[in-house]
Amino acid sequence: MGQGKVTFKDLTVSTEDAKIAIQASSPTILSQFVDSLKNDPSIESVSIDTVDNNPATAQITVSITAQLKPAAFADQDQDTGSTTAGTDQSVLNSQ
Repeated sequence: MGQGKVTFKDLTVSTEDAKIAIQASSPTILSQFVDSLKNDPSIESVSIDTVDNNPATAQITVSITAQLKPAAFADQDQDTGSTTAGTDQSVLNSQ
């Protein structure tokens, strides 16, 4: 994992929320990611569930739950299940 990256360890999305486990090498990078979630117009609220700091690997892992706003086209009575995707996929900052 290089500088300026957040690694997604787990991502589960349902019609109501997104549960995200991410890893980064600095609190600043994690804070920027959380702030971008908070500012996203499709996110109602963001909560930090767990924080794990591993000094041996110089990595911080954070579990986040983001409550999604209902989509205008979503059928609230239909159970669409959830999708789980992504382990160890990196997101690069635009350069």
